[in-house]
Amino acid sequence: MEHIVRARILVLHLFEFAEEVDLGKLRALWADSTIGELVGRGHQPDAIRFRDPPVVLPLGHRPLTNEHAGTVRAKVHDFGIVSLVWTLPFSGSWAELVEQSARLQADMGIESVARQLLGEITPRLEAAAKGPIGRSKLVEDYFITYVEAFDTPVRADDLLARKGDELARVLRGERGEMSRDERSDALRLHHSYRSDDLVIVTWNSAFVLDPEQSTDHLDIIEFANAQLLDLRYYDEMLEAELGAVYDGFSGSAGGSRRRRLARTSKKLMQLMIEIYDVQDKVRNAIKITGDVYLARIYRMTGESLRLGRWEEMVDAKLRIVQQVAQLLLEEMNQKRSVLLELMVIFLILIEVIMAFVGPGHS
Repeated sequence: MEHIVRARILVLHLFEFAEEVDLGKLRALWADSTIGELVGRGHQPDAIRFRDPPVVLPLGHRPLTNEHAGTVRAKVHDFGIVSLVWTLPFSGSWAELVEQSARLQADMGIESVARQLLGEITPRLEAAAKGPIGRSKLVEDYFITYVEAFDTPVRADDLLARKGDELARVLRGERGEMSRDERSDALRLHHSYRSDDLVIVTWNSAFVLDPEQSTDHLDIIEFANAQLLDLRYYDEMLEAELGAVYDGFSGSAGGSRRRRLARTSKKLMQLMIEIYDVQDKVRNAIKITGDVYLARIYRMTGESLRLGRWEEMVDAKLRIVQQVAQLLLEEMNQKRSVLLELMVIFLILIEVIMAFVGPGHS
């Protein structure tokens, strides 16, 4: 267990590329694309399934840093998320793994490299994309250390007991020794299917030991990060729209205010419909029905990323938007009612005047 014979480090960067992507069209445009369907452990074909499987695009061998290069692929989801993943081969000691993890997680330049690559493939993606592109600067990054083999067979419980400190440092990207509390927190969310495999997830990284070299748990972790980015994107959008509503109505009055009320109310209602539609698409994008192990990995990853909390925040903002839109509509209706009442009063006044003036002119 002192030497890692075969491993890889996966560096993920996820971007909000478009409101929606026509995956069928993208597959037709990208000749060497593949379908990113998931297969559960034991090759259960119905255990885990995408409603519309993402498209996987091979991008060849590319440098990530001055020291590291690896194969790259993109995964495109129908709800507009593009995930770029570098796979860097690794073999060596635990000390070397800790050092490489620390360097990668601290390197601020790798996001720029990922954005540059996204820019390169954008022209080939745009034809299949729907909705504005490139509006968000948000990015979700994640690091996965995937060990396939040590120099001797390893049990998961023995690995946690003997190498817990190194595991925690790899997950946190820390070179120095960590406190007992921090180490315990880093290793808190872990699960094994057999005695010789292990998955540990945190908010920014994961460690996977799997001698069978399956990839289903990697796909689950990647998908959960895509969900997180989508929630962050709509949380930011709702925050901006609510701020714009407040700023836009300060000082406005008269006809300008009425026109602004109508436009804003319509815009908020359209935004609500759009977000509810995307939320429904994302929540139902993946179904895990017959694989308890993968369902547990998915729940565990969602907990580490606090997906539930982000969903609550987005839902709370949606309720506020709905209330604001309703208030704007009520104000418009009230103003319209007042205007109609004034018109009726004006017409009655004209009739009264005509009744008095009319006989004198006859």
